[in-house]
Amino acid sequence: VEKKIGEQTQSYNEEICHRIEELKMEIKDLEEDLKVMENEEKGPSSSSSATDGKKNSGKVTANSEYPPESTVIQNLLQAQVEFYLSDYNLKRDKRLLESVMKGHKGFLSLDEVLGLARIRQLCTDKEQLIAALKRSKVL
Repeated sequence: VEKKIGEQTQSYNEEICHRIEELKMEIKDLEEDLKVMENEEKGPSSSSSATDGKKNSGKVTANSEYPPESTVIQNLLQAQVEFYLSDYNLKRDKRLLESVMKGHKGFLSLDEVLGLARIRQLCTDKEQLIAALKRSKVL
């Protein structure tokens, strides 16, 4: 019994350490985003970048799709989906694991992701979800 408890504790500790590393990376990304936003506020506004809309050189970036205040929501969406699809969570959420296994090559559709409870609380817009997930280094 003690050996099994020790193994479970070790497993939980590894998952926690992994999540801490993910959060550190997320904080680093947020700090970089903040620096970029501060530089944009300080620097002279370029009429082309300020008025051309949401596209940058033909490429849509995660922050160009939505106003800067939604960066927090995008980060929350990204973290929540990464958690939902983590090995740690899939071991415990049998319903979600079954959905993943039924999907094509282990993928969930965007509609299925948007149907997850905590994702529904954050957004209902596929485009916003896509913008958030494009930033993920895990997915």
